[in-house]
Amino acid sequence: MSALARESDVVFGGIGYAADTSNLRALERRVGRFDIIIGQTWMFGEPGAGQYGAFVPRDLSDYPAPKVLNLLQVDPYAIPEYIHESCIRRADAVVSAVASPQYRIPDPRAAAARESWFNPELYMVRHPELIDERWLMLPHCIADGEFVPYGSVPKRWDAIVPGIGYRFRKEARDHLVSQREFSLTSLESPLQRLLYWATTDYRAQRHIDLSAWFHRRFRNMIAASRVGITCDGSVGYAIRKFFEIPAFGALLVARFFPDMGNLGFKDGENCFAVEDGFLSRIDEVLKFAKSDSREAGRIVNAGQEMIRERHSATVRARQFVVLLEALCLGQLGGTRWRDGRQIILAPGVAAAL
Repeated sequence: MSALARESDVVFGGIGYAADTSNLRALERRVGRFDIIIGQTWMFGEPGAGQYGAFVPRDLSDYPAPKVLNLLQVDPYAIPEYIHESCIRRADAVVSAVASPQYRIPDPRAAAARESWFNPELYMVRHPELIDERWLMLPHCIADGEFVPYGSVPKRWDAIVPGIGYRFRKEARDHLVSQREFSLTSLESPLQRLLYWATTDYRAQRHIDLSAWFHRRFRNMIAASRVGITCDGSVGYAIRKFFEIPAFGALLVARFFPDMGNLGFKDGENCFAVEDGFLSRIDEVLKFAKSDSREAGRIVNAGQEMIRERHSATVRARQFVVLLEALCLGQLGGTRWRDGRQIILAPGVAAAL
């Protein structure tokens, strides 16, 4: 949000902000005409908006500007039908950190055979075609202050597996435990789970804000590991850990998802890919990382510089502004990613791809 505000003239509204968004015309008389409206589901009139109800703009549908639904912090496949009908259908565009036609897997229900947490009966899982060209993917990004220079933190562990509730990560962790050759850590300690709860439960947040401690501890544990291991959760999501691990100065080892290379991740150049059934490659990469060789350092640095150059918050905010400008001019027909860079498609072009 702060990076976006540096790139454009933005008015923020909602809980904690001074702007009264309940009447856009009245707000316009105070601050000037809006070229575009960006809002989360509550702003689009999500049923049961609760504490956000007083901020819902009554004249949203009538206001003469494109409307963009912000789903950057929402799991697309978990969206219920009523949100699709009440919010997504009303939007001119939808921004997601993980979903677009380019990164839509053909049959998400197949993930249920791999992942115990995945519900194959969810509305969007049964209707992946609803992720259409209005869905614009703005992948996760890293703020400038989050980067940890490689070599600035002593390495306490050989590997870290953040989040083990997913098949590939669980198998990777079990494999490394059985090897007993490498030191291993995770983010599953009682303290980290408590901090996570305190930063995500709104009742806890009303009394104490521990988010800075949680994120600092999360970042430092990855930075103190030579290798970070993650995956896409079997649903083709470019989760934030793909970006965090290189940014924090660890070597990324991951189960690649389809078209991951077009976000800038290159096996053997700035990270390492491991396929199902070939977990022994993790051992090879860990031995390579433990060598502390010039080549190992070069690949870690290449991963970090790729994230800094193509996936920093500053870069992402500029890309967002380019998207919004194209939408306002009627020149946005969709997006694609190529080599870590955003490509704007003209109207009608996506249908021919």
